[in-house]
Amino acid sequence: ALSAAGRAVAGGGAPSLQSESNALEEARLRCEGLRARLAEEEDGLRRRLRPCLTEATAAAVPARAERTELQKALESLADARLRAAQEVGGLSKKQLAEIRQLLRSPPDPVKRTLAAAWLLLHCHRFKEKPASAVRFDEKADWPRCQKMLVDEGFVSSVLNYDAKQLDEAPAVAAHVATAYLGLSTGTSAAPAPGASAKPALRRSATVPVKAPLELAAVARASAPCETLLRWVQELVVEHVSRLKLQEALRSAEAKAAEAEAAEAKAEADVAESEASLGRLRDALSAEEAALAALMAEKVAAEKAVRDLRKLESLGTVTPKAAPTAAPASRPPKRSPEIELEVNSTLAVVEQKLAQCGIPFPDASSELLAGDPKQALMLPQIAEVLKEHRGKLKSRWTK
Repeated sequence: ALSAAGRAVAGGGAPSLQSESNALEEARLRCEGLRARLAEEEDGLRRRLRPCLTEATAAAVPARAERTELQKALESLADARLRAAQEVGGLSKKQLAEIRQLLRSPPDPVKRTLAAAWLLLHCHRFKEKPASAVRFDEKADWPRCQKMLVDEGFVSSVLNYDAKQLDEAPAVAAHVATAYLGLSTGTSAAPAPGASAKPALRRSATVPVKAPLELAAVARASAPCETLLRWVQELVVEHVSRLKLQEALRSAEAKAAEAEAAEAKAEADVAESEASLGRLRDALSAEEAALAALMAEKVAAEKAVRDLRKLESLGTVTPKAAPTAAPASRPPKRSPEIELEVNSTLAVVEQKLAQCGIPFPDASSELLAGDPKQALMLPQIAEVLKEHRGKLKSRWTK
């Protein structure tokens, strides 16, 4: 008896390729869907995300530049004051003695210069006090000012002066600026972009009680006092300029932070889109490879079906037609019997088919009944039967 594989081939059942066709169609649809998503993602990246990133980067560049410029201006703001302080530190003992000699009856420019210096060096006295409380008392404060000039640590106090003290007593700097230097201390207006990194103080529109101190006028009265006045001017200018620059820097930092946040979001969107494109390309490559494999399997299966049908047509033994019947008066002759001589055993066929490792269910005479592995082995089955067919012979028996 033939095995299940033998019965399937010999029975000549028509193989069915419907499952392979369905799998191919599903794979094609998946590939088309991935290609559509890939094209949509690439279009969005090209038309929307990359232009947004370019725009955000262009907006962030000037914001960063303005912030950096203001930061550098703040860092270099103390340079002029420090140079003026070094000039005070360079005064000789003779020059300091000249100033001290004028303390008993100083010219007005000298006295006002020394009063302004005393207010700045002792600004802590007016900490947390209203601006109206800041003033130089001629009777009470002038003796203190004289004592300051006589003190050996006067020059050191100028050299080591911390300008941040004025941040806790801003009314002192404002009073010295308006009452002694004739300068405006308004800080409401921020410097326009591209303006000088060091905002210049303006002469106050309010006419002071006395004329502002001028370097030339003080130098005529006392050359060493001119050096001290230059330090007073640079210290007040630094303080007022710092307030303006800090206000401008806060605004610039807010703008830069907003621009950088928009740039970071645009960069994240582009990176996410590029990562999504990479995943889609990988998925499409995998689906296209699977589709190619399914197409190759279908082609192999179709070829195997054609070979099997050709084999069936060549291997069928058709009996010869019976001789023409004799007249009724003659007795009829028996049709010759056909005997099939098997020179080898079908067990060889069964053994070779069993070595293929393909399951053939019992009581089944059809191939490709839901098992794609059988379709892939059809060419080998056909070769086995072709080889066996040469050992089949037929003869007439009487």
